[in-house]
Amino acid sequence: MPLLAVLARYLCDENVVIVAAALTGRDRGIVLNDVYAAQDRSESIDVDRVVRRLEAAGFREWLSKEE
Repeated sequence: MPLLAVLARYLCDENVVIVAAALTGRDRGIVLNDVYAAQDRSESIDVDRVVRRLEAAGFREWLSKEE
């Protein structure tokens, strides 16, 4: 859920669903519900921890290429 919340900040819902469904093999409709739930609860889940791990893997550089 924290990863979905972070990705939803930078990607449209449909793109988050495509990525998450491909990674997990789960049905896209179920993943879409998870994305919505993650967005609703993003303040209460450990988003900062996920952001730090993504940044260690080059997340900020990837974001700068997207702009």
